[in-house]
Amino acid sequence: MNHFFEGSFLVHWHRQTLSFHDFFLFFFYQLLLFSNGAILEVCRTQIFGGFMKYLHMRAWFHALSRRSFVFIALLAFSIFVQLQGAPRRTAEVPPVVLSEVSDSAYYPGRIRIKVREEAQKLLQKEPLRTVDHGAVQTGIADLDVLNESFAVSRYKQTFSGLAEAAALRSPAVRARHELWGFYRWYDLTLSDSASVISAVESFAQHPDVLIAEPVYRIVRYGDESRTWRPNDPEFTNQWHYHNTGQNFGTVGSDISLKEAWTIERGHADVLVAIIDDGVDHSHPDLQGNMWDGIGKNFADDHTDDIIPGNHGTHVAGTVAAMNNNGIGVAGIAGGDETERGVTLMGLQILGGEEEAFGGGGVAPVFAADNGSAISQNSWGYDAPDVYNQADLDAIDYFNEHGGGAVMNGGISIFAAGNDGEKAEYYPAAYEATLSVAATNNKDERASYSNYGETVDISAPGGGFGHRVISTVAGGGYGGMQGTSMACPHVSGVAALVLSAAHRNGVTLDSEELRTILLETTDPIDDENPDFIGMLGTGRLNAAAALHRLQDEYLPDLIAPAFFTASSPNVERVELAWEKNSAQHDVLILRSEDAVFGTPEDAYSYAPGDSLAGGGVVVYTGGGTEVVDEGLQKGTTYYYRAFSVDSEGGYSQAWQNASATTWHFTEAGTADDPRIIDSEDKLKALSSFSRYWDGHYRQKGDLDVAGTTKWNDGAGFMPIGSEETPFTGAYHGGGHRLVNLTIDAGQDYVGFFGFIKDGYVDSLGIVDADISGGSQTGALVGSLRGGEIYSSFTTGNVSGAILTGGFVGGAHDGSRIENSYAKTSVTGSQYVGGFIGSAQKVELENVFSTQSVDADFGAGGFAGTAGNEAIATAAYWDMESSAVATSNLGEGKTTAQMTDSETFDEWDTTQWMLPGETHEGYPFLLWEDKNTILFTEIEEKVFGDLPFMLSVSASSGLPVSLSLSRDDVISLDGTEVTILNAGEVDIIATQEGDDLYDPAEEVRQTFTVLPAPVKIEIRHTQQTYDGTPRSVSVYTEPEDISHSIRYDGEENAPFEKGTYEVVVEVTEKNYIGVDTAELRIEAETEIIHVDTIGDTPGRAGLFPVKNPASLADEQFKFALTAPEAVTASIRIFDALGNLIDTQEDPSPQGSGHLFSWDMTNRRGQQVGPGTYVIIATVETETGQVQQFREVIGLRK
Repeated sequence: MNHFFEGSFLVHWHRQTLSFHDFFLFFFYQLLLFSNGAILEVCRTQIFGGFMKYLHMRAWFHALSRRSFVFIALLAFSIFVQLQGAPRRTAEVPPVVLSEVSDSAYYPGRIRIKVREEAQKLLQKEPLRTVDHGAVQTGIADLDVLNESFAVSRYKQTFSGLAEAAALRSPAVRARHELWGFYRWYDLTLSDSASVISAVESFAQHPDVLIAEPVYRIVRYGDESRTWRPNDPEFTNQWHYHNTGQNFGTVGSDISLKEAWTIERGHADVLVAIIDDGVDHSHPDLQGNMWDGIGKNFADDHTDDIIPGNHGTHVAGTVAAMNNNGIGVAGIAGGDETERGVTLMGLQILGGEEEAFGGGGVAPVFAADNGSAISQNSWGYDAPDVYNQADLDAIDYFNEHGGGAVMNGGISIFAAGNDGEKAEYYPAAYEATLSVAATNNKDERASYSNYGETVDISAPGGGFGHRVISTVAGGGYGGMQGTSMACPHVSGVAALVLSAAHRNGVTLDSEELRTILLETTDPIDDENPDFIGMLGTGRLNAAAALHRLQDEYLPDLIAPAFFTASSPNVERVELAWEKNSAQHDVLILRSEDAVFGTPEDAYSYAPGDSLAGGGVVVYTGGGTEVVDEGLQKGTTYYYRAFSVDSEGGYSQAWQNASATTWHFTEAGTADDPRIIDSEDKLKALSSFSRYWDGHYRQKGDLDVAGTTKWNDGAGFMPIGSEETPFTGAYHGGGHRLVNLTIDAGQDYVGFFGFIKDGYVDSLGIVDADISGGSQTGALVGSLRGGEIYSSFTTGNVSGAILTGGFVGGAHDGSRIENSYAKTSVTGSQYVGGFIGSAQKVELENVFSTQSVDADFGAGGFAGTAGNEAIATAAYWDMESSAVATSNLGEGKTTAQMTDSETFDEWDTTQWMLPGETHEGYPFLLWEDKNTILFTEIEEKVFGDLPFMLSVSASSGLPVSLSLSRDDVISLDGTEVTILNAGEVDIIATQEGDDLYDPAEEVRQTFTVLPAPVKIEIRHTQQTYDGTPRSVSVYTEPEDISHSIRYDGEENAPFEKGTYEVVVEVTEKNYIGVDTAELRIEAETEIIHVDTIGDTPGRAGLFPVKNPASLADEQFKFALTAPEAVTASIRIFDALGNLIDTQEDPSPQGSGHLFSWDMTNRRGQQVGPGTYVIIATVETETGQVQQFREVIGLRK
């Protein structure tokens, strides 16, 4: 400030010779002197010109009218405001070396220039015209010479019309653009034959041109895959949000989004610009979070309409697909059912005729001027080390003037690129951006991701078999991979952080946001030892970022966390939360329309109080859970939680939750049965008699021990009564109800009280305790014309007259088949182990085993039976029941009941016959839960033939196989083909069906060992003196990369003797280092064959050349088998047909050499294809060994 008060101003002021007007004018002049950069140049040379020479003329000033003074004052204020918009370069970049830029890196026929201010005024003043031969005439003579030289047919202002498109259409915005020099950028269209580099170099030499550059190609940094339309939300497949090990990933290798959502889910005031190809703004999972203005198309001059693209739509969905809307996917900052998420602005720069020609730079300016805080960019230049200065200027502009209402300054987030290399791909390499690399579902660097010192952070980007799932154009969903997919994860979390700050009345600046994101990552160096320091600070962690915001930036009075709501039954909602770090009390409100008022500070609320604006108080206090009771069934309730300090102040922010009380909206149908998967749904079914004509399917075993407390201790209310019988169908699905309790002083008691023409199958009532009056049974009290199949009961049943262990009474043409009761039964009269009263009923393949006790009429199987009761293969255990007689059925001893011959006519697709389990009695096959039988796989060696897996399910249902990685083996059904050496998990799953639960997953780790290096080392002799001529090396595979040393020397020996041979192989599928001995003896032509394998001197059969050519005279095999005496080979084709045999012609110790002339046993030439060689050797002790090798013959 000292400079500001220098000179005559101080002198005159102390002399008190200046009036107030003099002071103002001098203050204004010194303001101009104090300013710097573009504003000083504009003000001093252009705006005022010669007027500045007379500014100190006091007489002139006093002659001004009051209106003139006001004008000057306003002008001064305007200039001061404009000073705040002066451009600031936020980072430096190295110059582009044009001589090293590939032609493919830029668009042909286009360049971009930035002209001086004087030239820009001339270009604006004179309309540009095209002369006869097609070149633009600007009126600047020497510039027009260049236009003619390169046949420039068009000048297009790069940043035209942006001030008019700004949300605040004011002269100040246009002045800001002028200060940044945006109006001085032009895109030039050249002749297609013109050299872009020559044009750039020529225009750069022109005195009116400040910058000339090619227009570099930009590309999306993500791939695309086939799309689909799911029926149910896909959150469980979004491993990148919450990795539970799905898709064979590592648990926790995600962005911790579920934890983050307990703090923040997105605020609509946060505006995120999706700069990409077109965002499908009508997508049902996006439309609720789209900006009112939707966006703008910068990629096509011929239309203002956005052209939806898969890539941009996918990116947008990751940032803020709508959450809890019952469809599709979840977005990171997509909000919830009570509050919309962050706002998405779609800015298209790809996918149009003008694709990328200026859009990459124009879009950030538009975004900043229209209130965006985050610039999301999953694109970059197609070549390293190149950039357009206009684009970098626009990034700087966004960082300076973005932020909207929620942040001071904007943040520009860019994908690092998919070239899999350490290189500087701009704009991500520009220091003013946040550069994002990609990781896979194990926190490893994704193979395609760029890396290096310019990377700031990593985030999940997907990979083969575990792509990132999000929205795509046309209302669908799809999986993609790339740094394009990693980048919006960071933008989404940045939006969450800004939302939480804004909600709590805190305005961050862009550097604070950047710091939060980069300093809260999870370390991934251990997973990436070769890329330490080149993947940024680590992998993004949304929860940690929000916790840092809470700890360091937000006020102490913040909202509770982990606020959840769930409805266990028809009349209550259970609420739970965690208090904030200061342990403040909480206030919970409920609303049926999601409209809430704001609690008034210092006002003490009590449960039941209503707030002005909406909401009723449910709870206030220091607890962490509450049950909201007395609610209406089938109603959605919305809740909001505030924190309350000791002085009665309420947090500015809140947490939302919602739940719907359960009920049947309608009875299920045969095609769409209602699912019963909880104790409360059972209670609802028993409560709503109007739905007893529907179809229901139980999902999973249900422990209903809580029924002891239902209905004031009377337990479960039976489904169906004489007045309103159950007439529907209940499919147990091969599941059990465990610990069912009924203590009802009424008739017709059981899980089903009264069934008329209804149906039950595949249900087990286990450890039941049931007490009732007349016609009581564990499963059904009274069955009238109904059917029951494949069910059983265990536990205790007590009743009055007509009580049975399975059913109280069955009449009117009922049927019970393939069922049993192991239920102890007591009653007054006509009590049976299986059925109390059997009248008009058919019973087939049924039995009972437990005790029966009655005052009168106890029957081992049936208490009483009519003439129309038909029993086929209906048994009871006379010993265990302690009853020797029955009005129906056939009594058996325990030995007979546990003998499979008793049941040899029973359907084994329904029954497991007596064995070591289930006390030796038969039991229903579905009771033996759906399990996978997967025979253990022996390890293989690279190069082994395909083989078959042995895998099945006890249910008989088909088993699905998948792999933890796809580069070791491939699967075709159960056939395994070996691709590479390594380890892979083979995962077997069985999804179940209406009868069976899904089987528990079974994994086997299968190992493919590296193949032994097959190298034959031999030498031949010179015939004239008997000394070795050379040592020859033959390898299989023929071109395997290796090095050999003989007693440490690279050169092969030529002297007789024994040498240690060390072979080193660098190829991954072969054993790396091994040793053998080479013996050189001059007495024989082929001296010795040594094979390098997984152990020195490994026995085996080794082709000299594989594959071989049919043009060769012979196919040779080396056989090494220590202690072998005789050896022979057999040759088979791929179908197993014997083609030829060879006896060992010349055994030489452990070395045997065979030659095959590639003919069959009839001397006919064989064709190209695959052949199997089996060698058989016999030792002196008579031990026989066989070796097998697969060879290939080609033409």
